[in-house]
Amino acid sequence: MKCLYIALVFGSLIILSCVELFHFLHAAETIYGSQGRINATASSLFVDDENVTSCLDPEGPKLIILMSLGRSGSGSTWQLIGALTGEETPSEEWTGSNSNKSMDFFEYVAENYGTDGEVFVEKFCRLQREYPNAGVVGFKWKPFGSSFRHPASIGALKRISQQAKVNPPIQIIHMTRNPLDVLISQHKHNTAKASHEKLRAHCHEQECQKAHLEKKWTLPTQHLIHPLERMKNDT
Repeated sequence: MKCLYIALVFGSLIILSCVELFHFLHAAETIYGSQGRINATASSLFVDDENVTSCLDPEGPKLIILMSLGRSGSGSTWQLIGALTGEETPSEEWTGSNSNKSMDFFEYVAENYGTDGEVFVEKFCRLQREYPNAGVVGFKWKPFGSSFRHPASIGALKRISQQAKVNPPIQIIHMTRNPLDVLISQHKHNTAKASHEKLRAHCHEQECQKAHLEKKWTLPTQHLIHPLERMKNDT
């Protein structure tokens, strides 16, 4: 497995994430700048071969899905990718921010759009039109175990695989992080939200960092096994 290790520094904490590269090695080769315009409309089709057609623009922004569970540094990684390729675009958890919302999303997709995965291509078409000067457009997909096996999810993966054979391909970045580090991060965020001192989970100034250093963080180790097993089932 080819990995790109990205160190994200928050105050005194260093998060090290492993980014598994599928097709991303050459995703940032071209910076489009101000000339990168999308001429596609909702009705125009780019025909790559006799079997695959789509509204995707081969000359437009690269198409990326950032696949990662929560508290893995995906938001900061998405910011980094956007900044390095021309323009930062919103970090959207399009398929759902938790397992229930993810299941609702794929149930909705199956009921209203079918299970052929074409709605994912249409999503990328809209993003290309909305951000024509960006080097990369896309969204985050949290691969929860229950919804990842949903027929609409399987259909989306098959459609993405089909698009990988033509231009432009849809590329997937799979990010992983040590599960114990994820639980520590979750505990820090939950504690910060419930704190009477209103500690922010992410700090941008010394006062906030000092407050975190003075806070005595205690990890309830007696309750680690169940969430670790749940995370294992979701990967």
